[in-house]
Amino acid sequence: MTRIILIRPLVKDFSVIVLDHYPERTRQIILALRKADIRHTVAPAHNLSHHIESATKMFVGAMTMTTDQKMVAPTGTAGTVSLCHHHHIPVHLFANSLHYSQGDSAHQLIYKE
Repeated sequence: MTRIILIRPLVKDFSVIVLDHYPERTRQIILALRKADIRHTVAPAHNLSHHIESATKMFVGAMTMTTDQKMVAPTGTAGTVSLCHHHHIPVHLFANSLHYSQGDSAHQLIYKE
């Protein structure tokens, strides 16, 4: 479940660009943004280059973090992060503490079939 908690009234006016990677997750984010009355735009992930000029920060959620401080994230995240780095947009990583892996990235089975 996605929750947006506002501790105090917003001082700065802002809007959010939601990249549509996964329909169910995108729907949850949109509902949370609407409930918090935050302006937002939904764009396909491959369309980010058309919105990048208006971005000032990127927030990405990791599916898991490994002990050697590598992140496992959804497909397409590396390209999105690279585009942000190219445009000098800071990237902030968030991970649920329950999603930390017990092993390092070399021992993950994410590339093996």
